[in-house]
Amino acid sequence: MHGPLRVGAIYNLGVVNLELGRYGDAARALQEALLTYEELYGPDHIQITKPLTQLASAHKGLRQWTPSEKEYVRSLQILRSNPSEENNLKAGLVLVQLTQVAEAIGDPKRIRSYGLRALSELRKSGHSDSIAGANLHVAVAGAEIQLGNGSEARKHMERAMTIYEDQLEPNDPQMIGIYEFAATLYEQTGRASTARKYRRRVEKAWQRD
Repeated sequence: MHGPLRVGAIYNLGVVNLELGRYGDAARALQEALLTYEELYGPDHIQITKPLTQLASAHKGLRQWTPSEKEYVRSLQILRSNPSEENNLKAGLVLVQLTQVAEAIGDPKRIRSYGLRALSELRKSGHSDSIAGANLHVAVAGAEIQLGNGSEARKHMERAMTIYEDQLEPNDPQMIGIYEFAATLYEQTGRASTARKYRRRVEKAWQRD
């Protein structure tokens, strides 16, 4: 069994490699760290979520969606079993990552499921009006379009726009992309006049830039 110092060193090595974008090296170190954390604490201890979520992020960086999703889900289950204000927020952030994985896989039902659950957790922790919350609304809106739910798609898009316009400048590159997405969404859901409004905002944003 590795001692705590050795475990910490392996974990830190994995995190550094992850931050540097060396996802393969990060995954190897974090897999070893996870095994040693399990030896020290047991398979369901809250401490396990530290290497587990980082390992999931490394697999996400490698575009290995299946192991990434499984690791995020396992981390989520552990966090759910240890409720606290801090762990509830962490659960919401894990659900944000799961929404992104579902988007990469291209599964609208999972996008909607993870996205709505993430929004619920962020709402409970007071972070639903963050840019992360707005991004979730956009993800859910896109999923609702694919699932044929135009009214739900517009509802989430409207909420996202309220948050974005409150926190981003009109010529922010992210804002321009959101205007373009909104225009397409409203075109697809039969709101041509609203789509034109956002097309004009894209044009104005480019002129300001």
